[in-house]
Amino acid sequence: MKDGFMTLPTDISSEVDLLKNKVLNALDSLEKFYKKVVKGKAQENVQKMFRKWAVLEAFEKALAEGLRQFEEEEKAEEDKKRLEEEHKIQAEEEV
Repeated sequence: MKDGFMTLPTDISSEVDLLKNKVLNALDSLEKFYKKVVKGKAQENVQKMFRKWAVLEAFEKALAEGLRQFEEEEKAEEDKKRLEEEHKIQAEEEV
């Protein structure tokens, strides 16, 4: 710019429109990419949640079964002690 004049394109509107279209296309592509990524992550997270839920259900069932077995063993021990006490009392009464 030796002489101080600035040279502009004669049809600046078409240049601006072209630039707008490029920016809009880039933004559309970015939106599609993020939607795909977010959708994929959401599906992945739902699948993980269901797997964890299945593991928790299996753990709950195993815990309930273990508790049931423990209660049965405790009851069997109590019954055994009660029978031993009854036999002991009967033996003392016979003497």
